[in-house]
Formats: sequence, structure tokens, C-alpha cells
Amino acid sequence: MYYVQLYYLILAVVGPLVLFYAGLDIYHRPEVRNLPLSSNFLLGLYTTSLVVAAIGVGIHSTTTSVYQSLVKEGQKNLESFRINEIFHLNLSHNFLFIGTLLASFFLSVLEINHPSSRNSMFLNAGSTITLGVIIGLIEMVTILRSAGHTFSSHINYSIIGSAAGSLAIFIFCRPFMTSVDAYPVAFILFSSLMTVFFCLVGITAIFITSHSLSEKIVNRTFPAGHPFREVLKLKVFLIKIEREWLE
Repeated sequence: MYYVQLYYLILAVVGPLVLFYAGLDIYHRPEVRNLPLSSNFLLGLYTTSLVVAAIGVGIHSTTTSVYQSLVKEGQKNLESFRINEIFHLNLSHNFLFIGTLLASFFLSVLEINHPSSRNSMFLNAGSTITLGVIIGLIEMVTILRSAGHTFSSHINYSIIGSAAGSLAIFIFCRPFMTSVDAYPVAFILFSSLMTVFFCLVGITAIFITSHSLSEKIVNRTFPAGHPFREVLKLKVFLIKIEREWLE
């Protein structure tokens, strides 16, 4: 197994574990019950979402190692290669994105019933939104870099998912989010989901309307020699042809 993939496997264990304890810290705060939902139930849903995301990372790491091995040996024509790519490109990414999205939502809802009583000199509206935007930008770049052959479906699912997550937090949580100090996690996650949504909508608009800017985004996202770089350049070119034909 390649060392980078081993690193991802370790991250798939350590990352969700750290996030689980972050959720557990919120769970142990005094309960207010702003929403008529059991905290045990919400913590269970949050934990399940983390497990789904971790499974996605594990599948991706394993199938990527198999992909690299088969490509190196020139065995891309095998049936096993095609099946491996189904898990590599679709299942693993969807598990990761869906798990992350659901975890963000359930953790925000959990905090609504367990607001923080600590006053932090570091957390204010500006710093909270900034942190959420940074997290959202990282998520957006991750989505773009993992798109490749399934670019259109990845972008579409991510736009729909981030829009649904933002709207759900806004509808169910926003009426209670009266203070950044009391609900810092909910504010950060709401900002990150909104960032993902607006960035992906903007990138989609660029891909539809501007060939030159689309190529710049692809070149900046993927280094020279990356297999996804040529795939997305071809997609950008096909979009250009389709746009010109429609005109």
C-alpha cells in the first residue's frame, strides 16, 4: 500500500475520533431543550454520520491503492479495475460527503439544545464567520480535487447537499442562534456550508460561461500530470463546444 493512502487510513480513524469527542463535549453541556429532540438520539445520529464518512475515507484509500497498482501493471482492461473504480469514484466520495454534511447538521442541532456557557475572547461574529469560510473553502477544494470522471454529479450533489444543509440549519437552528458565544459550532458550520454552496455555484457558472477561466481553475486545482487534469480539460472543452452550438 502506498504511504499516502496509509496516511489517509490513519486520518480516517483519528479525525472522526477527535470530532466525536468534540460532539461529546457539547453533549455534556447543560441541556436547554430548545428543540424537542432527544440529545441521545442526536448524538447517535452525529456519531453514525462520522462513521459513514470514515468508511468513505477507508474505501477511498483502499481502492486508490488498488487503482494505482493496476495502472502501474497495465491492467486497466480488467473487470476488477472497472468494479474497483465504482467504489473508488462514486461510493467512497458519496459516503464521505454525505457523512460530513449530515455530521455538520446534527452537531449544529445538538448544540442548539446544549449552548455553551463560556465567554471566549477569541470568538466573535467576525472570527467565527472567518473560520467557517476557511473550512468551507477547504471542503470546496477537496470536492473539486476528488471530482475527476464524475465531475458533474459530484458538483451537483455537493451543491444540493450544501444548500439543503444550510437551509436546514437556518430553519431549525437560526431562531435560537442569538449569540456566537452560546452557539459557536452552529455558526461555524452554517458559514462553512454557505461558503461551499456559493463557491460551487460560482464555479459552475464559470464552467458554463467562460472557457479560459474554467481552464485556469482546472490547472490550479490539479498539478501537471494528474490524471483528472486532462479529464476535466476535456469536459471544459466539450462544454465550450455545446455552448457555442447552442448559440
